[in-house]
Amino acid sequence: MRKNVVIGIVIAIICLLVLCATGRSETKVGGFAQGLWSVDVHSTSNSLGMKQAYVRVAGDNYCLWLNVSPGGDKLFSQYTWFTKIRAFQFIVRIPESKLSVGKFKPPASRGFAVAPYDQATVASSVGQNAFISRDFGVMWQFDNLVDSVMTLKIAVMNGEEAVNSALGVDSNSAKDLYLRSTMKVGRHVELGASGRYGKGSQFTSRIFGGDVFVSFPGWTFTLESFLVDQEDEVVTGYGLLTVEPRKNFVLMCQLEGIENRTTGSDIRYSTIGASYLWSPQKTKVTINYTDRSGDRPEPGMLAVQLQHVF
Repeated sequence: MRKNVVIGIVIAIICLLVLCATGRSETKVGGFAQGLWSVDVHSTSNSLGMKQAYVRVAGDNYCLWLNVSPGGDKLFSQYTWFTKIRAFQFIVRIPESKLSVGKFKPPASRGFAVAPYDQATVASSVGQNAFISRDFGVMWQFDNLVDSVMTLKIAVMNGEEAVNSALGVDSNSAKDLYLRSTMKVGRHVELGASGRYGKGSQFTSRIFGGDVFVSFPGWTFTLESFLVDQEDEVVTGYGLLTVEPRKNFVLMCQLEGIENRTTGSDIRYSTIGASYLWSPQKTKVTINYTDRSGDRPEPGMLAVQLQHVF
């Protein structure tokens, strides 16, 4: 209880500093909540509960995300970003850029830019487990480098998983460097590249990735792959197709493969599903069925997710 109070005080101080630094602006509060029911189709085991919930406090020049999911250690799990900082009588502004500070998802893949409530699938790509889910650090992102067709994100992070830590952990003085860039090629195609380099407590981490995103009215296709050189050398990739046959109703299919060249194992995932959005209420239900095959096959899993954005 005492720990939660301390974390709450820290968050309140951060909010106060943000408001003072950015000057007067209209503050808006929003967020989302997700519940999840999953069933092992080959047994009677199932689980039902809160998946995650976030509150967003934003103004004209700042944004603060807070995770309010069960568990005090996960309370401060997102970030604050600034586009304008007011100091005394001076204003420093860098057009088309944001400075993020706190604990957030490193810019290591195309999934970085996709909000949890906009995901086509209930779960993220399994291959992205090679990346740190949440880490503590700073990030500078440029959303309009060359005629609105190129973006760049640069982040310096602690380099260790920080999901269950209020302020992140770091067992050594080395930091991780992340680079992520995208470029639009024509009207419907976007190319992306990602990279991570750092020295963790047990091994050096090098990850390089590339992706293609194709978007037309009524359907999208994403293809992304990674070369991971950490404790093991792993090659992973996935292809995701979404089709919207009618407004707010989406069908999806995702195929993913993970090859561990160090151990010689090969795992494949196949996911099919559908989602429906009640746009006035911003409520969405998503149903996914995932089958795992390869060297270590597992029973299929059915997942139903209900979310509401406010």
